[in-house]
This record gives sequence, C-alpha cells and structure tokens, in this order.
Amino acid sequence: MVFNRVPSRSKIIPVKLMEQVIHEKDGRYKRRVNFPGVAIIRIFLYTGIMGMLFYKWHQRKAFNYFVSGKYDKAESSFLRLLEADPNKVGMRHNLALVKLALGKHGEAVKLLLDEVDRFGGVYPRYRALGDSFYLWGKAAEAAGWYRKALEEGAPSKEDRSFLEKRLEICGNEASFADAMEGIRLFNEGNKALQKGDSPAAAESYRKSAELDPTNFMTRNNLGSIYMNYEKDYPRAAEEFQAALEYSDLPLIQKNLQMCRDEERKHHEKD
Repeated sequence: MVFNRVPSRSKIIPVKLMEQVIHEKDGRYKRRVNFPGVAIIRIFLYTGIMGMLFYKWHQRKAFNYFVSGKYDKAESSFLRLLEADPNKVGMRHNLALVKLALGKHGEAVKLLLDEVDRFGGVYPRYRALGDSFYLWGKAAEAAGWYRKALEEGAPSKEDRSFLEKRLEICGNEASFADAMEGIRLFNEGNKALQKGDSPAAAESYRKSAELDPTNFMTRNNLGSIYMNYEKDYPRAAEEFQAALEYSDLPLIQKNLQMCRDEERKHHEKD
C-alpha cells in the first residue's frame, strides 16, 4: 500500500520582522520594517510544497529500489522516511517487507507488531505477521497470525485459499519442513536468475513449487522463464494460473495476459 501524506512534523522556523533599507527619490535613506508575510509564504512553500515533493521523491525512490531488488538501498530509504515521519501509517509495514526480503525476520516482526500496537490490528498486518513467522521457520506463530487474518476476513477467495493452505501446512510437521526447503530453493532460483542462468533457476523454481504450492511468486517466476526465455507459452500460462489460485496480484494477472497475447501473435505468424 502506498501512502502519500506529507510528514506530520514539519520543522517550524521562527519568523522575525525584517528591516529593509530603501532609497528615497530625494537621495535620503531610511529603514522600513517589512511585514513578514512574504517570509511566511516562502517558509510555507519550503516546508509545505517543497517538503511534500521531497518526501514523495524519497518515497518513490524507496519503492523503486524495492521492486528492482535493491533491498539494501530500499531499507536505507524507508528508514529515512520513517525518521522523517514516525507517525505515518504503513511505513513500518513497508520497511518490514524490505527486512523480510533481506532475511531480517526478527526486525520485520518487531516493526509489524509496533504497527499493530500503534494503529490497530487489520488484515494486511495480520497477514504480514503470519508471512514473517512462516519465512522465519516458526510454524506455531505463523499459524496464530494466519488464523487472525482469516478471522478478520480475507479480501478475496484467493487470499482465503492461501490462508487455509498455509494453516494446513503449519499444522503438519513434514509439510512445514518441505515448505522451508521450498523457500531455500526459491532463493536459490533467484540467485541463479540474477546470474543469468535461467535453466538452473527454472529447476530450482520447479522443485520449490512442488514443495510449497502457496509460494505463488515461485510459480510466477517459473512462468516468466517459460515465457521470456523458452517461449513455451502454454506452460507459462499454466504456471501463472497456478500462481493466481493463491494470489490476485495485478502483476501475475498482467503476466498471464501478456503470455496469452504472445501466444496469439505466435499462432498468427504460423
């Protein structure tokens, strides 16, 4: 979720009456006290409009770092934003997601719990806490938060399917162990893909998907490899559709549509 509110604690700069030396027509000089209205307007422009633009620029940069996988830089940017506005709703949540990507599960949980304490418990926070403990390898804690999220009300049938399946996995020791291996293989696939080794990445993703079907990003990434590298559009579509059983992310929906468009173009050429 993107929040665009201006930092709530702008720096207040005291304004003093200013003396201005003016030159009269007869050559005499005298001092005139200026009403501070212009100065107030300038300060408002700096702390208001300029402050808002500067804040939005940092926010956009932070999200760009995150989606491009530059998690260290995303972490630094989100930390600056949080320091600028510690009362901003959702900022701890966003920073927690970056922490998760960096494998800092404990820090992510702490941020999310703080968010719940400050702003209350709602579905996205409960779900994120469940995901954090799940990735951390703590089945009982993950199940507790997933249950809360389910009770709060899943916003879609895909979310409900996801939560129910995750609860099933957390309740079975062998299934949870498989899921943890699936996470390891998913990360291995990401590393292989970053190195440009798409066959190795695809193999890791395939194994990961078998061990944990709820990891919809594994299916999405595997579908992307089939579509972009192997030009196997039917298999790519199958993976995107499998991912959409547990998530209604627009990104995955867009990939599926792109895959169908490419397959249609391919048939038209033939």
